[in-house]
Amino acid sequence: MNYEHELYTDLLTVLRDMVSHYHRILELSQRERESLTAASLPILLEITTQKETTILELSVMEEGRQLLLRKLAEQLDIPVAELTLRKLSQLAPEPLADGFRCSRTNLLDVVQAVSQVNAKNVVLLSSSLNSVRTSLSLISRLLEPAPI
Repeated sequence: MNYEHELYTDLLTVLRDMVSHYHRILELSQRERESLTAASLPILLEITTQKETTILELSVMEEGRQLLLRKLAEQLDIPVAELTLRKLSQLAPEPLADGFRCSRTNLLDVVQAVSQVNAKNVVLLSSSLNSVRTSLSLISRLLEPAPI
């Protein structure tokens, strides 16, 4: 196997791992919504910790992905900014090209799904926060001395 082929293969491995981690974030975001609905703070804190760990792992993978892209750009003698997944699917030999097409589709799908779930969670959190504010306001009015 030549160096370029090895770089393509390594990049596909990183991309598949990243897709897997984004699916994990999606699952955790869905569980987060359930714990918000159930007002389960211990579960919410556990999910938040798991999400933070997964995001940290994704950050490390992203660094590896960037390194592989720089090496591949150098090997192909093109600017690294041009190495999109679409471009890689055109440059790589089959069946690797198909792997890049699938990775692109999978990444777009899972990131869109995470975005949608997180948008719903934001609405739920905003509603919860407004309820807490209203409750605190009511409590503070009840604690004020009555006018004479």
